[in-house]
Amino acid sequence: MANGLRSLSESQLEQCRLAFKFLDEGRSGVLQVETSLGHFARLAGFCPSEQQLRKLMEKLENRKIHSLNFDKALDVVCEELLPLGCHSMDMFDSIQEALKLLDASHLD
Repeated sequence: MANGLRSLSESQLEQCRLAFKFLDEGRSGVLQVETSLGHFARLAGFCPSEQQLRKLMEKLENRKIHSLNFDKALDVVCEELLPLGCHSMDMFDSIQEALKLLDASHLD
């Protein structure tokens, strides 16, 4: 089991799943670090500054990591952003509801 899965509540995990699914438009099962990591982090309820996000992306680039599956994306944001205090529940409910609506509209 991924470390990130142990760090979050079931509701938080559901929000992460919805965010990943929403951003994985091609249903390939991976997100590109350069174009989607910031969106994933924020939709999942994390609130990194632009500088924190840039440092994280550079760190992944240096490791030659260009795409992330769900478990790895979750591990990355939990391991790198949670210790920085970058998780906010302020907009959790509204973001989760919006993602559910968007996901439902993708099924139409």
